[in-house]
Parts: sequence; structure tokens; C-alpha cells
Amino acid sequence: MGHAVLDEATREQYLAQLTLEPVTHLTCTTLEALRNELTLTRERGYAIDDEENELGIICFGQAVRGADGRVEGAISVSVPRYRPPDDGHQRILECIRSLCSDAGLV
Repeated sequence: MGHAVLDEATREQYLAQLTLEPVTHLTCTTLEALRNELTLTRERGYAIDDEENELGIICFGQAVRGADGRVEGAISVSVPRYRPPDDGHQRILECIRSLCSDAGLV
């Protein structure tokens, strides 16, 4: 999530240093795919790792902002892919947003 909120020049500088190695068959392995995912993350306000790092695991993450609005970190929740009910993804995201809001981190 943190890389999605970087300005374009800083993000491109970071991406230029990456070696994209597949961890699973779902891992983003091209800069174009990663750029697209970062754009989606920025637009929706949260990140999703859908079995890209470990098969059977889906992760949701949201940037944590300080009082000045700058990103200070992130909160991530990982769950088995089979476990959440149909609305489970939305409930997880609502919990992350609520936690950040209650802590004054958004």
C-alpha cells in the first residue's frame, strides 16, 4: 500500500530497482502489472494480495497516515482464502478502516 501513495517520480525510482521474482503463479512479475495494481490500490484506497505471496491466503492492507497526512505505515490483515463469507472481504476492510479511524490514523 505504501508504494501506491508515493508520488510518480519516487514510485518509478523505487520500481526501477526491483527484481520481480514469482513467489506463486499469481505474483505480479512485470512492471506493467505492478503499476496497474498500484493504480488500482491508490484508486480504491486499500491493497489486496490475492494469493500472490502464499497460495490460499488473501491479504488486505491500508495505509496509516499521521496527523500531517503523510503515510507512516500500514495495517494488513491476512486470512485463508476459503474462510471469509461472501461479504467477508468488505467486513475485513470495514474493520481496518474503523480501526484506523478510531486511532486517528486516517
